[in-house]
Amino acid sequence: MQHETMTTGLSRVRHMAPTRQKIYKYLFLKKLSNTASSNRNATADRHKGDIMHTILVIAGGVVLLLCGQLLARFTGITSQAQAALYFVPLWLLIAASNMWAGVQSAGYSVMAELPIFLLVFTVPALLALALWRQLRY
Repeated sequence: MQHETMTTGLSRVRHMAPTRQKIYKYLFLKKLSNTASSNRNATADRHKGDIMHTILVIAGGVVLLLCGQLLARFTGITSQAQAALYFVPLWLLIAASNMWAGVQSAGYSVMAELPIFLLVFTVPALLALALWRQLRY
């Protein structure tokens, strides 16, 4: 729809006087380039927000792991090694729900969200498994 309007705008310019035609053509192309640059800026801002969201989710996973470790240490309900193992499936559910939110709410495709999901899940899960390996004896 927008493409038709732009084409129609240019065809209207062709029927004007040469000087006026140049002015309108210049203004039309300037408006078109401003629209393209504002779209690039919006994409760059969205990309920055996506990176920050990913970092915050990974940090949230590390904080959750540490909270589980503190809870296990001070309550004695389970060992810290077991708490690290319990964290992994819990974090899998949380990371999967984050991916689902990205697909449903943010409008990303599953294939676009999959690498982010793997990063978000893997970093805290590997940290938990390393902690389990250290604490199991």
